[in-house]
Amino acid sequence: MVAKLRGWSLLVGSWFVGSWFVGSWCVGAWCVGSSVALAACSDASGTAKGGGSTGGTSGGGTGGGGGAAASGGLGGGGFGALGGGGGSGGGGGYSDPGARLTETPACTPADPSVDSDLDGTSTADGDCNDCSRQIGPNAIDWPGNGVDEDCSGTADDDAACDEIAGALASDDAWAAAAAIGLCKRATATGWGVVEARYVKADGSPGMSPMSHGLLETFGSLTPRAGASMLALSSGTARAPGQTGYQAPAGAPGANPPGGSNLGTRCPFPPGYPIAAEGCGIPPEDGEAFDSAALELLIRVPTNANALGFDFDFFTTEYPAWVCDQYNDLFATFFDPAPAGALSGNVSFDSDRNPISVNSGLLAVCQPGQNTLGAPFPCPGGPGELATTGYDSGAATGWVRSHAFVPPGQTVRVRFTVWDTADWMLDSLVLLDHAAFDVDGSAPETSPVR
Repeated sequence: MVAKLRGWSLLVGSWFVGSWFVGSWCVGAWCVGSSVALAACSDASGTAKGGGSTGGTSGGGTGGGGGAAASGGLGGGGFGALGGGGGSGGGGGYSDPGARLTETPACTPADPSVDSDLDGTSTADGDCNDCSRQIGPNAIDWPGNGVDEDCSGTADDDAACDEIAGALASDDAWAAAAAIGLCKRATATGWGVVEARYVKADGSPGMSPMSHGLLETFGSLTPRAGASMLALSSGTARAPGQTGYQAPAGAPGANPPGGSNLGTRCPFPPGYPIAAEGCGIPPEDGEAFDSAALELLIRVPTNANALGFDFDFFTTEYPAWVCDQYNDLFATFFDPAPAGALSGNVSFDSDRNPISVNSGLLAVCQPGQNTLGAPFPCPGGPGELATTGYDSGAATGWVRSHAFVPPGQTVRVRFTVWDTADWMLDSLVLLDHAAFDVDGSAPETSPVR
């Protein structure tokens, strides 16, 4: 705690020059872009902090290439126990599935033994329309278009996901996958979840069971889809009143601040921690404390090239600990890493800051609070925070990340939250509504409209 207080003293002592700022607000000679920053500027105009979307170019090198179309291997760019990290991984060989179909195309394959549409299966293998890469036994059946993409014999028949709420404290990571919308388990060659496990931020075992929970509500929030949503926390993944709940900031007014010390540590994922744009103080070296992660190995449908999901990040580090070297962080690592990822992470704001109290996506808070002398406009207001345990903190509100995944191949996805180099002042992330799509563009995170 001395170090944390020392971090506060260093921040104020070293950086309190003129006025402080947040968002694209300028006061005196100082201003900030779409994230908390400390930099000189001459233009006092601009948009407020919060509500931005992500994008941008790739950082790091490019991973290796894959194999031949339809069956290629995975490229480089792994993370954690998988090795690699930093740059983008190669996607392997595949054929672009194209846009979703609106009707079933006519098809008379010339040779039933030949994979004419390069989706990995021929008519002899069960491909009921070998003229379209959108149709095949390893495709996802997109709802509502009247097309039988998965060759089951019935259009629009993919089973609904997450219709029954799971037990709050279930240690079954498969139930967590279902809670966020990924129910289908992969067959020997078909698409779906191949493996599900709870791990720490670096992919190693040993996560505290109190750091995950399947919630039917969180304050006023309800699931984005289905009956439950997954909570991961650097404290307890519980709402007030639930068994095992501990206040994420300890007793009100406590000095030093509290939180949950769950006794779990691990190395940071490769490339982390990362300093927020303009904060001035680099994150503390050391380890990831009290980390929580759901790691899934997923075989992608042959007619999909993107995976998206909704999340809502809550933190108790607002307003007093903005730009601190001990800030909690949420990240979503894809392996192979798509082009544009941040050391494998696909969840970041428009300044390529990972999701934390310093993110430009932080929009749910008490407006006008004086954080290091800087105004937070808080366009989402504080209402969502009520009865969550994060009532005096801040949140992003529901935002959605999506990124490229290689059709027909496997991708490892790790959703994780951790506290940097200490255990105090917890954060929590809700995850839900994961779904495949055909918009395989650069990683992007933006508010849910």
